[in-house]
Amino acid sequence: MDNYSVVSKVSNNTYTAAELNQLREMFITGQRAALALHTTNATGEGVYNITDISQLPWAPVGNVITVPNGAVIAPACNIDMGGLRLVAAGTMVISGSNAETAEISSTGLPTGEALVNSTGTLNLRNVTLNPPIDCYGAIVDGSITPNAAADWYGVNFRTGIPFIVSNLSNFVCQVAATLGCQDGLKFSGTFDTIRVESSLISADGAGKTAVDFDPAIIINRRIVFSGCPIIATNGAVGMSLPLTATIQNDRYILLFCDFAGGGAPLSGFTSDDIKSRHFQCRGIENTCRVGGFSMEGNATATEIAVQGTYYKVLGTTVAALLESGFTHTNNRSTCNSAVSKVYHLDYTVTFTGTSGNVYGFKVYKNGIAATTVVKSTANAAGRAENISGNGAIRLSETDYVEVFAANLTSANNVTVEDIILSLTEAA
Repeated sequence: MDNYSVVSKVSNNTYTAAELNQLREMFITGQRAALALHTTNATGEGVYNITDISQLPWAPVGNVITVPNGAVIAPACNIDMGGLRLVAAGTMVISGSNAETAEISSTGLPTGEALVNSTGTLNLRNVTLNPPIDCYGAIVDGSITPNAAADWYGVNFRTGIPFIVSNLSNFVCQVAATLGCQDGLKFSGTFDTIRVESSLISADGAGKTAVDFDPAIIINRRIVFSGCPIIATNGAVGMSLPLTATIQNDRYILLFCDFAGGGAPLSGFTSDDIKSRHFQCRGIENTCRVGGFSMEGNATATEIAVQGTYYKVLGTTVAALLESGFTHTNNRSTCNSAVSKVYHLDYTVTFTGTSGNVYGFKVYKNGIAATTVVKSTANAAGRAENISGNGAIRLSETDYVEVFAANLTSANNVTVEDIILSLTEAA
């Protein structure tokens, strides 16, 4: 009986006595999948419920089982492929009922090969991949398939190397775990988005990395790891995104991750780099954008040509001791963050000027006044006056702030001897 006749006879209750005996013998010999087994069409698309690799209808060539486009393999138990590997001829889905009871392994798989291989979209659901040492759970490279993607949920990886994934539009993995694996997750090539959520990821030993990005990786949109425990023990590294990687500002995103194990939590880009946006993580420093500048003992006067008109303060400033997400140039702090944020602004100015003249100071954003005036009167003894201001200011990428001064009494010059200006990202 073929699969179509089984399904038809189940639906119409038209089994003969001989056919019923045949089905009973199938059960006795352990062929439990014979009754419902595959719901497929003539091109191989459909669901293949299996308890043994021999139940797949495609004969191996060498150690390769080629899985037709659109096939869904549904392992019902732990299946050892005995040195074979699955190679997708298009989109493939592997979906078990539970990662604790549905496992794919392959004793005798040659070194460097993978249990599951795909050059297109690969979806994994509720399954454990358990490759031998020096083998991979999955190798996916979508470089020849436009818009190839990976959507994985509830996947465990054991023993060998979990996977190497390359050149996908999107890689999304949720509620996964690496359990006693030889190494960590590996990404290379070009992606739009890599997103991993609520997944336990670990690496053990020198030279190992729990999440390892290739030095030449290109990320067009973002990397997001959210709610992931990342454990690096015995000299391993938690996550490595090399400084040579291509990614936009603020698009290396770590949210609510917990780094532990005693190894180096991060390598390459750190939390203070402009590429990073790390928030509410444990075991690493979180990102806080800060900038500003200072000036001390300046003797260069700021020329005032017109009473009441504001002019950029002259002198030579230096960058703030702590700077993240800002670039300093002379008397200017420029925001490099791609995320529009409100910043706390604090500044202090010490100046000398013509006795009895009232001088005003403002902070300008992109050449336009962004704060109200703070003002003070120059004293008759020539003593430097001290004045300060604070407030909130919204900054986006390329926005810049500077200090401007005006003489509100006449057109006499002012010398700003000292400045301290700081910008701190608001929570």
